[in-house]
Amino acid sequence: MSNDINKIKNYLRVVLTPDCNLSCYYCHREGASSRKNIFKKQDFINVLDAANEMGFEKVKFTGGEPLKSPYVFDLIEYSDKLFNDVSITTNGTMIPYLSNNELEKLSKARVNISINTLKPSRYRKTTKTNYHNDAINGLKIIKNISKTKINSVITTRNKDEMEDLINFSEKNGVTLKFLDLVNYPSEFISLDDIESILIKNDFKKLGSNSEFFEYSKGNAKIQLSDRLYANSCKNCDYYKCSEGISFIRVFYDGLTTTCFNSRKNYIQPNSSVKYIKENLQKAREEIDEKCLSV
Repeated sequence: MSNDINKIKNYLRVVLTPDCNLSCYYCHREGASSRKNIFKKQDFINVLDAANEMGFEKVKFTGGEPLKSPYVFDLIEYSDKLFNDVSITTNGTMIPYLSNNELEKLSKARVNISINTLKPSRYRKTTKTNYHNDAINGLKIIKNISKTKINSVITTRNKDEMEDLINFSEKNGVTLKFLDLVNYPSEFISLDDIESILIKNDFKKLGSNSEFFEYSKGNAKIQLSDRLYANSCKNCDYYKCSEGISFIRVFYDGLTTTCFNSRKNYIQPNSSVKYIKENLQKAREEIDEKCLSV
């Protein structure tokens, strides 16, 4: 358990922008309430430097759509020199339009691409856009130059596509991670239900690395989240949320949180690395407080 908590305390998620070119009906925007981009590139660099000095091992860039941030490629390249694990979650639709230089920088990160459906009409209904082909092409481009994973949110709307998504991921040689949609009860399918479907279809459960459970069948590789909840989480309006206690998050406006309903601390623009470290330490201490009741 202590090893799991240390992993959480050394995992930083950086929300680069609230901007996105899709309009998915279920998007929680990482729990953000503000839509103002305040941080400049140097602010993000200071956050990364602070995290590095504190021993953080893993950083993930998200949004919004992080590829809409003007700083994303430079920040990935910078992070690659500081952390053991650098990743990004993207909808993939902008990848076909990136320059060779941008693709080279992007390839330094593990890339998670959100694809919930293989049906263009369903994609259009979910995202309010016609970018389905761009997302598929983005996957096919990036999987050749970076370690790539597909993230698929499974609901009552697309449960019928689970097998197709599995076959698609296997054909493209990438891991598929199924996610649930906790905050939409009418469409919710639990991870337990998803696991039952996998087991009934002869998938073998391989175990957990404290972040996700792994399953395999032939060349198909599936992941389901392994979440840590504290007793105090049971009093939260978001319980059981899709994340539990999983990482420390810093937003584009300086907001720093440990979950959707955590204490709200702010890193001001132009803050020193020393000040940022103090702020991140507060987040670590909050995790310790929560995990006393795990």
